Amino acid sequence: MTIKTQYSKDKKTILEQSKEISENFIEPAKIDSLPEPLSRYFHYVLPEQKRPINWVKIEQTGWFRTDPKQNWKPLKGEEYLTADPPSLLWLAKIKFLPFLNITVKDTYLNGKGHVWGQILPKINVVNMEGENINQGALIRCIAEMVWCPTALFPSHYLKWEAIDENSAQAIITHQGIETQAQFFINSTGQITEIRARRYKDDTLQPWSGKCRGYQDYDGIKLPTDLEAVWNLPNGDFSYAKLQVTNIEFNRTSPES
Repeated sequence: MTIKTQYSKDKKTILEQSKEISENFIEPAKIDSLPEPLSRYFHYVLPEQKRPINWVKIEQTGWFRTDPKQNWKPLKGEEYLTADPPSLLWLAKIKFLPFLNITVKDTYLNGKGHVWGQILPKINVVNMEGENINQGALIRCIAEMVWCPTALFPSHYLKWEAIDENSAQAIITHQGIETQAQFFINSTGQITEIRARRYKDDTLQPWSGKCRGYQDYDGIKLPTDLEAVWNLPNGDFSYAKLQVTNIEFNRTSPES
């Protein structure tokens, strides 16, 4: 099976599993009841009357590399995020050589992570699954909910603890996976960085996601630039940079 065939099947699955959008508006009082700095974040990113977002589709361009000494490789990607259950589906075409593209699919679905890469149809170059991949995929899923901000409200899988006026700890429990991530929020109310420990190979390592370039999308303020970095003992290794080219959400039947 090719990655694109599986991607189409996974997209159908996550959207069918995604729960119906609530018709209730998010009340300001609900936001005010949250500890700082979360209240500041939601007041900044959401308009006064907004229903919860059920799913979001993000089209991206960007850059990727697998080694600090490697030149950056251009990519074009498409991503789906669903709020409940939390799911992530990412498909990217990365140009590693002038005449060689690698297609990569990164998934968090039903508590399982999967990183799969192919050159040409059915020739695998990476195919990773297992408990360590599950944990890392869930961290990525929650971190990238900055593109689906109402999914960051407290829920059955996400609890918050305030650390100080500029940061809060997310406690994430889903499908038997328990992990944490620290969100940093500036005085404006923008999430600027997420820090966590993710598995790199078989070792938990410090990881961070940096958020920049907030813009208004249908009244919701979202970052347009995300950067993923391994914060390793011998120095930071930035390995992915994504730029939003289009965002769609709150539609019953998204475009194929």
